Amino acid sequence: MFIAVFLIYVVGQCAGAFFAGPASERFGRRAGMVIGSIIILVGASVITASQNRSMFMGGRFVLGFGIAISTTAAPTWVTELAPAHWRGRLGAAYNSQSPMSVYVPL
Repeated sequence: MFIAVFLIYVVGQCAGAFFAGPASERFGRRAGMVIGSIIILVGASVITASQNRSMFMGGRFVLGFGIAISTTAAPTWVTELAPAHWRGRLGAAYNSQSPMSVYVPL
């Protein structure tokens, strides 16, 4: 059961990866992040309101789908908006924040 809960989230991310690039290119990076965030909110709402395992698993899939779109659009948006002399530093700072969020609570 625990493997399936984790796996359906990853499957959602893999499915979302096919839509993340085209959505960001067509609607722009900011809109891609907004679309991904809305999908994340829908997935979190479904998980919160779930009454059975199927509803919970569906919410996890939708959550993974939205996260794939948001995490694809955000780093590109940061580097596109940054001045040329800050691009490398801001890109590195963005990419290093995920591992830092694991170590800070420790």
